[in-house]
Amino acid sequence: MVSNTNVIYLEEVEGVDPILRKGHAVRIRDIDLYGIVVAIQEVLGPDSPAPGQASVVDIAVPFDEEWEIHEYIAVDNVARVVRDGSVQVKV
Repeated sequence: MVSNTNVIYLEEVEGVDPILRKGHAVRIRDIDLYGIVVAIQEVLGPDSPAPGQASVVDIAVPFDEEWEIHEYIAVDNVARVVRDGSVQVKV
């Protein structure tokens, strides 16, 4: 077992990445489900206020026996989950 004194948390060293990416934990606001971004479908263009930021994503939500994919979710309906330390997900 690794003690917490031997763990380096990347968000403490590099800060939290402002760009939503594949693999980030999120909550779908309107249906209050938590999941993981599995695909970026659309990004904002270079003339937008946030160039390169995802605007539409696919999110995998874990259930008892399987993952359910929610496709084409606008980021306006997504809240990114940012926590200190590691997050354990039962797979």
